[in-house]
Amino acid sequence: MIHERSTLAEFQEGEQRFVYARYLSDEVGLYRLEDGSARGVRAFVKAELCCPVPNCPQPPLTTSSRREHRDHFKHLQGNFGHAAESYFHVEAKAQIGAWVRARYPDATVVEEQPSNAQRERIADVMVTLAGGERIAIEIQYSKLPADQWRERHLSYKAQGIHDVWLFGHVGAQMRIDRDEVRIGETQRAVAEQEKAVLWFNPLTRLVGTAYTFGHPFNHATYEGSGSFLVQPLDQFTVDPVHGLSNRSTRNFLAGALKQRRWEAELAAQRAADAEKEREKLAAAAAKAALEAETREAMLGAWFGSAEGKALSDRFPVWPEYLNVVTSSDLPVPRQMWQAWVLVNVVEETEPGERVGFVGTGDALREEFGLANAEVLNILSEFFAALVRAGILTKVVKKQRYGGTKFFYRRVARITPIVLDGGGLRAAPARRLSGRGYLPESDLLAAVDRAPQVRRPGRVCETCGLPLAKLMSGRFHIGPCDPEYSGRR
Repeated sequence: MIHERSTLAEFQEGEQRFVYARYLSDEVGLYRLEDGSARGVRAFVKAELCCPVPNCPQPPLTTSSRREHRDHFKHLQGNFGHAAESYFHVEAKAQIGAWVRARYPDATVVEEQPSNAQRERIADVMVTLAGGERIAIEIQYSKLPADQWRERHLSYKAQGIHDVWLFGHVGAQMRIDRDEVRIGETQRAVAEQEKAVLWFNPLTRLVGTAYTFGHPFNHATYEGSGSFLVQPLDQFTVDPVHGLSNRSTRNFLAGALKQRRWEAELAAQRAADAEKEREKLAAAAAKAALEAETREAMLGAWFGSAEGKALSDRFPVWPEYLNVVTSSDLPVPRQMWQAWVLVNVVEETEPGERVGFVGTGDALREEFGLANAEVLNILSEFFAALVRAGILTKVVKKQRYGGTKFFYRRVARITPIVLDGGGLRAAPARRLSGRGYLPESDLLAAVDRAPQVRRPGRVCETCGLPLAKLMSGRFHIGPCDPEYSGRR
């Protein structure tokens, strides 16, 4: 049955009274005092029985009969009491020994049996089957460090003895974490040897085991905490292969093997993926370093060329808007491609006209042989810097059915460029708006103030101002158009 919290509590309960005694003779097993028989067997108890706890300083016993409590034994002299775990340990050995004798009549069962002549190990219950196989059953209530358990396990294994460990139902080896059983250090060591982790309550003859449901296999819990399954001792068998087991514990143990194998494969895959990622990052870092070195060499060569020297003369102090650090790099130095865009695209556009964003990206790819898919993202960061510098303006328009669209224009008031000793000089550009873009009305006003640059077929026939490409076929800007004026 699958546990609930009440089942865990019940597993730790049972008759707490002192009801078992050891025979003074060589008779095997313990004598159990039945309730209501205390007065009738008192003389027998004093003559034939004693305390079952080893090395008890006051072994003689008598019986106690009280109306408010169950009949039980007590020490004949003094109010002497033993630790509960000591009493449970003795009773557990007796219960397991009696169960094995009843289930396997041909087996030899001895309590406190040395494993060899050197008394290397003394098993709580040593079972020798008819075929000669030996099984040592150990009852563990007290604390036992994992390294000491491993030492005992390896000793049994070297002697050809299969060791079975039953942990106590209370005390140091039974810890409950909320509504689950916590696997301790020693229990983890047992599970590592592909053994079932079992608990035993001698008062109720119940065996418990921890298990984990899913993830991805139902398996015996071997770390952390798990649910608890409680079954009667009579549903178990003992053999030199599986130890103390039944179908449930064997299935859980097989699931644990699958789970461990799956976790090992998963860990190996994660380690391989992590190694690939490290190699990928290392390759990317090496590539970035090589590209940076290449760009540095290209930049030096470019500044030494006629084009680079002309721009150096034009900008004695290199402007920040031509040294914009973008989220990712192109294989071309940023000063080089940004200056190219400024000179060959932006300054080739008439004041007040649109600067084609996608077209600029295509021209940039063609000029420098770029295949970088992020060119437009990088270019948008550069255009944003030109907007902040007052060289471009970003015009935002609302869409008819919601949303907005935007485009860039070259500002109307251009910083005058004059020849000065053969070089180009430019004063810092002035922004026309603190909003990052110009409304259409401000843009038209800026066009009216712009220096007149006449180019055949591209200027208004009335005022001489430059015409946008879309209006080049009308020969007038909007305010000069007779049809426009007639609508005012």
